[in-house]
Amino acid sequence: GRRLSVHVMHVEGAKQPQFAGDRVRVRGICEGVLNSKGERVAGALWVPTVDAITPVVLANSFTNSSQNPVQPMAAGDEVPPLSHIKEISHLSPEQLVRWPKVKVRGVVTELFGGCIQEEGSGIEVWAGPQVPRDELKFGTCVEIEGRGDWANGHGPIIRADTVRSLGKGMLPRAEHCSWSELASGRMVDQWVEIDGVVRSTDGSHLLLSCEGGQLMATIRSEPAPLVKRLLDATVLVRGVSVAATDTRGRMQGIQLLVPSLNYVEMTQAPVDPFSLPTRRIGSLLQVRGPKEFTHRVKVEGVLTLCDDRTYFLQDATGGAMAIAQEDVMLKSPGGGWNWVFWQSTRSNGAPEMELHAGDQLQVAGFPELRGYSPVLTEALIRKVARSALVVPAKATVEDIGGGALDSTLVSLEAVLLRQQNLGPNIVLELQSGSTVFHALLRARDKAQPAIAPGSRVGVTGVCQVESLPYAELGKRAASFKLLVGSWSNVTVLDRPPWWTLKRALAVAAILVVVLAMADAWIGILRREVRERTK
Repeated sequence: GRRLSVHVMHVEGAKQPQFAGDRVRVRGICEGVLNSKGERVAGALWVPTVDAITPVVLANSFTNSSQNPVQPMAAGDEVPPLSHIKEISHLSPEQLVRWPKVKVRGVVTELFGGCIQEEGSGIEVWAGPQVPRDELKFGTCVEIEGRGDWANGHGPIIRADTVRSLGKGMLPRAEHCSWSELASGRMVDQWVEIDGVVRSTDGSHLLLSCEGGQLMATIRSEPAPLVKRLLDATVLVRGVSVAATDTRGRMQGIQLLVPSLNYVEMTQAPVDPFSLPTRRIGSLLQVRGPKEFTHRVKVEGVLTLCDDRTYFLQDATGGAMAIAQEDVMLKSPGGGWNWVFWQSTRSNGAPEMELHAGDQLQVAGFPELRGYSPVLTEALIRKVARSALVVPAKATVEDIGGGALDSTLVSLEAVLLRQQNLGPNIVLELQSGSTVFHALLRARDKAQPAIAPGSRVGVTGVCQVESLPYAELGKRAASFKLLVGSWSNVTVLDRPPWWTLKRALAVAAILVVVLAMADAWIGILRREVRERTK
């Protein structure tokens, strides 16, 4: 036979292997290599500890075995370099940090040379400073020599020492994937394609809404105005799938690296959002088909409250919240994340309009369901007329608990427990029956009315209900709050009674003190009388 090296991952000082000349049984992971004929054979065995190696027949049980012992494999024997990307990808992090030699061929699938692919396997390439960047051109077939490694947040990589261009290559056929397939990590570093709707963009990145979730596509080289035209379009995007993981290897996000718009196919062009048919707000809660991608929708209703860049409107079928379109920015946080979206507070749509409660609005945005009422994000807002104010619904805590009044204008009575300032808001803590809730007002006016705790008040505002999980099991809403436009929506119905528990206790305390003093005074008088009568 031939010799096979066994790599022991963890060796304690007191348990050095003593198997020279012994026949042993080894349980471990077999590492495959290619021999000189291109045949895949066993190259090495990886075992966690020495306990995975057990003797079968001792060498000294054979005749004359002590004179001709079997020589153990030398520690410095070379293992042939790994020649396929799949072999590198199948190694564990512990094996990769030993920097195994690699010599692979593949096609560069990333514009800046960051990834290569061979057949059905791809890997990230980290080129050293000695490697000319023009050797890793997009679409070029290359041969790379270097070392395998594991990078936190990236997974298996190749640290390239030399790169040799073999000529123009052919991009692999893009594997059509669903969002769940990409999220599983099975297609990491491979050339893939996926359908989605462009929900937002900053001119260099696309936030795609796909069936099952969202991901980001980075357009490596394209003018920003052309990229921004894709907003609300259905697209088929081809690129390299990159999985963002944390230091423990857990999946944290998905990103596609797309060379240019040549690899973005528009399957449904965007339309003028205000030319869309007007939908009733209540219809946005209806169940959609599993294959339907959510585009912008247009609704029309009366404005009930405007709070910074958030607008609440109602029609005859219910209420909704609209979040105005904002600038999309990107940042790269610490850990294994590649990129994440966040939103600034500056609008990139039309300049802010002077809107007031009672304005008739048209709102076009992407519908989402957050709780009991629809939310329109990336919303464009247009005032069409002045309408009558919405009449608030007379409600009780029990009515609100069902969630049907979420995002609608309601009016209810409660007792004021206390009033405090919290950041830019004035918070009224109220109680109705056994339920305690809060009403929030913007601290716009310096002069605040003094409402005594214990007063019975009527409050009118937009209701926001916090939903509970598993509501289908009959659970009620966890809590709610009222967003109040101004102090004119808070009316004092009854002042607290003068004779309160606090005052009663104070009077009782005073009476106790007076009685104690009177008793003491009577005791003093009695002693004086006794002394005089002696």
